[in-house]
Amino acid sequence: MTDNDLWNGWQVIGRGANRVCVELDDAPDQCLKFVVVDGQPAPAARWPKIAGALAAELALYQALRRRHGPDLDAHFAACLAVEPTRYGPALRCRRVQHADGRPARSLYQQFDDPRSLSRPALGEAIDRLEAFLRGQGIPLFDVNPANLLAVERPGGAIDLVVVDLKSALKSKEWVPLSRWLPFMRDRKLARRFARLRRRLDDVRAAAVP
Repeated sequence: MTDNDLWNGWQVIGRGANRVCVELDDAPDQCLKFVVVDGQPAPAARWPKIAGALAAELALYQALRRRHGPDLDAHFAACLAVEPTRYGPALRCRRVQHADGRPARSLYQQFDDPRSLSRPALGEAIDRLEAFLRGQGIPLFDVNPANLLAVERPGGAIDLVVVDLKSALKSKEWVPLSRWLPFMRDRKLARRFARLRRRLDDVRAAAVP
């Protein structure tokens, strides 16, 4: 992704397998997330289903915010509204930025600079996010480096901020025991975070000459 990475005239902030996030000139502290198919706007026939999925994601964020209050802000990007656009429905969110206003980068975007992944504060941020999800019983199992933004706070601390809630809405399990039983949920979260730490270790190790 570069400063010239545009999607239908918008500057791209981030891309995923089936989403693109763009910045807004009239609201620099906010962004829009679109569902895409092969990088292009989803067909209009899918818009009602997409709008429903985005509305469910917004409702989940709002429910979590009511339950956990400001404590949620350190770990989850704020979802603000679902909006119709000429390219289909989009989820309006608060942009994730450092204390000085610079846009935060995902862990995946930092793979090209493994030294940044070796900061002790980042390891502490991973530990805090895992402890928060387990302590609050939030079944967010997709701890993908592309969906975790490392935010620098005053004083040198780092927080990991989740920018995609989809995996907390639906399960790939036939019988979602990890959502119903706390000990199963905690075990699954522990496995997911262990896998994240191993992946970061592999990136760092590959960079050693």
